[in-house]
This record gives sequence, C-alpha cells and structure tokens, in this order.
Amino acid sequence: MKNSITRLLTLTLALLVLTATAVSCGGREQTPEDTTTGAGAAETTSDDETTRLYPDFPDKDYGGADFNVLRYDSQTVHGWSEIPNDIMVNEPNGEILNDAVYARNQLVEERFGVRIVSIEDGKGLSQRLQTSVLAGDGTYDLVNQCLNEAGRLFNLGLIVSYDTLDMDLSMPWFDQNSIEGFTMSGKIFAAVSDVTFVDKLSTVVAFYNKGLAEKLDIPDLYETALSGNWTLEQMLSYASLVTADLNADGKMDQNDSYLISCQNDGSYYLLHSAGICTTINDGTNIRYNLSNERAISALEKIFSIMTDKNVYFNRQQYSLQPPEVAAMFANDQALFMLRPVQSLYDLRKLDVQFGIIPIPKFEASQENYSVPVNSWAATIICIPKDRVDYERISLVFEALAAESYYSIMPSFYDVVLGVKLVKDSTAAQVLDLVFANRLYDIGFIWNFGNIRGMIVVPSMTGIASAIQRTEKIVENAIKTFMSEIEKLKE
Repeated sequence: MKNSITRLLTLTLALLVLTATAVSCGGREQTPEDTTTGAGAAETTSDDETTRLYPDFPDKDYGGADFNVLRYDSQTVHGWSEIPNDIMVNEPNGEILNDAVYARNQLVEERFGVRIVSIEDGKGLSQRLQTSVLAGDGTYDLVNQCLNEAGRLFNLGLIVSYDTLDMDLSMPWFDQNSIEGFTMSGKIFAAVSDVTFVDKLSTVVAFYNKGLAEKLDIPDLYETALSGNWTLEQMLSYASLVTADLNADGKMDQNDSYLISCQNDGSYYLLHSAGICTTINDGTNIRYNLSNERAISALEKIFSIMTDKNVYFNRQQYSLQPPEVAAMFANDQALFMLRPVQSLYDLRKLDVQFGIIPIPKFEASQENYSVPVNSWAATIICIPKDRVDYERISLVFEALAAESYYSIMPSFYDVVLGVKLVKDSTAAQVLDLVFANRLYDIGFIWNFGNIRGMIVVPSMTGIASAIQRTEKIVENAIKTFMSEIEKLKE
C-alpha cells in the first residue's frame, strides 16, 4: 500500500500521516463520527481537519437496493474467530474494527440508497458464483475471493476486467502493488483495496521477541528495519545466541529454542523477501522466473535454512497449530516468528513483549524490502460477470474504498498498534514500510503448472533439476492463460 496511513502514537496525541499523497489528516484523532462521504472531488469535514480527497460522485439513489458482496470467509476457514467481517457487520459492539465497518457502511448506504450485504462462503465460493453466472441470476455485485482462488475464477470465465468500471485505480485506497501485479496484457482482473483488512492481516511479517532480544543485547530492530539495514545475514547471525537443546535430550524438537519459528510456507516467504517472483509480469507478458541462477541459488539457500534444526523450527513437522507456536514464542523458544499479522490476536493473549518488522532483505544490495502475502488467507476483489449495472458497482465500490481509507485503516492501525507493548512510536512507521512493499506474485497466485506445489514443501533437493522438469509445464500454462486474455480483446 504505497499510500498507506502512518499512525504515530505518543502519550498524549495520535497523528495520522498519509504518505505519498498531498493529503493529510491532523489535529485530532479520526473517529467514525467525523467521517462524511463527499459528492465532489475534495471535501473538508471540519475546521481542524484538512481537505480530503474523494472521487467526484454523481447524485444517485438506488432506492434501497441490495449491494451483494460474495465474500470468502477467512474467519471460519482459517479459525480467525476474533476478526470482524470487513464487508458487513450487523451492529456496533465496541470493538474498534467492527464499529468502523458499521459506520463506513452506514455512510455509503445513506449516500447511494443501497443496503450492503455480505454473503459468506469458503471453499465453495467459486462454485457458488459459477452457478449464479450460468443461471444469469446477476446476484453478486462484487466477489471477495482468497488470492489463491482468483485464477480459478478467471479460468471458469466468472469475472471481468476492471476496465468495465469507471474508477480511478491510481487513487490511494487501491494497493498500487496489486494493480501492478495483476495487470496482465493490459487487463486487470483483481485488485486489493482498503475496503478489506483481511488482506492486511494476511501480510507476512517477522514478529520478534523483544524481551528475549533485550536479554541477548540485540540492538533495536525497529531502527535497523527503518534504516534499511535489516538483512537475512544479520538475522542468521543471532542463531548461536538463541538455539538450545533446552531439555538436554540430544534432539531438537518443540521443547527447545530456535532462531526462527515458521512452517512449510517459509520457502515462498523467503523467496519473496528476496524480491524473486515465480514469474515475471511486465503488464504485457508473463514469463517463468525460477530457472535463472539467482532464483536457483536463493532456493538452495532457503531450503538449507529450513532444514537446519539449529536455526529453523517447522511447526508442520510436529503437527502444531499457530496458537501453539505463538505460545512457544511467548515462552522464549524463538527469537523470530514468521507469521501473518493476524497472529497478533494469539500473541495478545500471552505474556510476551513483541515487535513487528519486515522479513529481512535476502541480500543487502536490495533497494527495498519485499513483503510476502499469505495467499491462502488474503482476499482480493474481483468483478463478477453476471452483473450488468457497472455504474452502480463503480460508485458503491469506490465509495467504500475511499471511506475505508479514512476510517477503516486508522482503526486497523489502532488494533495492530494497540496490543501489548507494540505502542512504540516507530512501530507505525515500520507497518507503513511493510504495507508499502507487499509483493503479489502472479505465477504463485495463479499457480501456473502447480508452482505452489513444487515450492511449498519442508525440503527440496536437486532444485535445479526440479525447476528444469517443471519449466515447460509452467510455460505452457502461461501460454494458455495469455491466449484466453487475448480472446477477451476480440
């Protein structure tokens, strides 16, 4: 999110800083009641708030029509029970994000005379949309699918390109990295916006155990991250300080302490932290990107780390669930835990001081951090093929996105920064750094030639040979995909 919101917290004042735009909010903390939906390109909400940027919405009233969003239910599928629905909630309940969603929806509903409805589904979402499209029901206005299923929606012919909508995708409430990542042959079939926060919670970070770091005299990692000097080499240098066979039984398992706690997904977490995608997408063409020397060398190093039990604890090899590894982390059994931001909900139940920083740069020569997104949980918004009222979709969708930028995202930062001992003033700047550098790997997300199945494993030998064996399969899958896009232009 290149135009993310920075929450700088002090003991007496919370300031909002909108980065990379000419617009900022200052003076007092934003609340849902402060927010109004504008009909013009810019709007001032009060004397002590600066002008906000809004689309130039026309006057429209849809007479109370339902605006239906078919939503992937990450909360149920992944057990994220404490996270409110980011599309619709029934009433305020005092929880920050819940109430922000309620207030946002009320404003948009009143502005356009609609009723926002969230229809929940999990693994059956694609089938549900297909049934609607084939029947010509026109049931859904938007589809909020998990990243890894976006390709299936396209392959089944269930979604259309964003160019059917009249929206400015360069506005700050759209994640510009997602726009770039999902532009294929000039078409955009999916995008991330501030309408949702499940995708933000699915952003993968390095939680670090601040109490343990202080005991080991490790310098302030927030400052290291902000300086751009946080590297994998530095992370690995701490292994000898923390790795220990705690119960002296001669083996390393869940009873011992490690540098890194993660899972099979660490392979693509670290690959993406190197800025390496499985495919290169220049907006016009897509090509395989794992057969080059840098990618092969990176994967060899990654799997050497993942199989080193003096460094890396893989929870899946011990059949542990995320709350269990969070408990290990809180028990000083890991200095770093590579997990989606969502894990803060587990950590805040425990007695642990922790910080949130990017997964380190794979190489010091990298200009920027490259932040992975857990594509099994993160969601993305697509435009269903069975709706014809694209004007209404455009207006309501962008109004939700714009209002979320000013109300949902500040509330989201409150939730992330408001948990135990993550209230450092620099923590908000680090979060901005994280969200500004998220990477969307179209090859991994679309899963050309089952790339995910090849990479997301606990170990891999003969990496160069494995990549060579799959190269033609991946390239053929890409070729088929691109030919389908070209047909849409005819």
